[in-house]
Amino acid sequence: GTIKEKGNASMSEINIAGKKLDIVSVIQLLPENYRKILSDYESKGTITFDCSISGEMSNEETPAITASFHVDNGSVKQKSTSYLLHSIRLEGTYSNGKMKNPSSSIINIRECFATLGTVENEESYGNIDAKFKIKNLNNPQIKLSAIAGFDLEKMQQFVKLDTLDSIAGVADLNISY
Repeated sequence: GTIKEKGNASMSEINIAGKKLDIVSVIQLLPENYRKILSDYESKGTITFDCSISGEMSNEETPAITASFHVDNGSVKQKSTSYLLHSIRLEGTYSNGKMKNPSSSIINIRECFATLGTVENEESYGNIDAKFKIKNLNNPQIKLSAIAGFDLEKMQQFVKLDTLDSIAGVADLNISY
């Protein structure tokens, strides 16, 4: 792509793409504060993405940003337990919209699927199949459709919520919002 200086602004035409990149390699490119959040987990799978940044960038203007992404055959393992989310499929898009700011931004997740299980066996402790769209990141408007069922104790061991002493049972969801 190109970036050209224009007075106190820059004009950009940048395209960034990656095909079937290893998720671990992509995580290493994240800022330290995000990597720290993810440090209790091991991830596998591939990500494909395409991002375009186009237009003026200055104190007054933001370029148009659009992105599409797809995660295939992903898994996330909690390092201190044997629990993992596997068979992860995630597909979506992002745009900063017509006004090129958070209030016109849209995140659209067309597919989000994952199964909770363990490393030792193929037993499933639940899964989620969802779609959602978030408009206006300043005052979010959310449209969600999800079907999920999880063993709550196993999910808590995967997520490791330190503010929750114990939980048991099964949660079944079928939600549209």
